[in-house]
This record gives sequence, structure tokens and C-alpha cells, in this order.
Amino acid sequence: MTGETKHTPAPWIVGNMAEEVFHKSESTYEAIAVRPEDDDTGNWDANARLIAAAPELLAACKLIVQDVALLTRYRSETRYVSAAVVNVCVEAIAKAEGRQ
Repeated sequence: MTGETKHTPAPWIVGNMAEEVFHKSESTYEAIAVRPEDDDTGNWDANARLIAAAPELLAACKLIVQDVALLTRYRSETRYVSAAVVNVCVEAIAKAEGRQ
């Protein structure tokens, strides 16, 4: 895909106290997201898990779109994956890359 925006590579992990999401390298941890001090929604734990999964979710979407493109090129039909699935993946990729 062209125009790809760079992001901190995986793995991203939720910290022990679920207060932060970190990028873990060989010997260091870099904060990706931090629980807001005034967070009273009760959504942070779920949000932290979703943030931590973002790199893998983006990679999965890109693989789905790539595989469907290959199927279309060689078979002229994609009965194994619905257009709705591909459209959601394309939109998610665009959002992650700042094109939406």
C-alpha cells in the first residue's frame, strides 16, 4: 500500500496496572497511551486492550485486502470474502493511515 504512515511497531502491551499501553522493545518500554487522570467512564481497560491490539488489527486488515486482491486477479470472483468485510478493512486502514 502506498502512502503508508509509520507508527511505533508492535508489540504494544497493556501495563500491569492497566494505566498505560506500552511499546516493548528488547530492554525498554515506551508509553503509547496513558489513562487520563479525569477518566470516570470506566472504559479505559477496554480502550487500552483495543489500543494494544491496533498494530495486529491493522496488519490483519492489510492481509485481508491483499489476499482478496490476489483472488480477484486470478479468479475474477471473491466468494470467500464478502465485499462488506473488505470495505470495513479498507476504511480501517485509511483511518489508521490518516486518510479518512
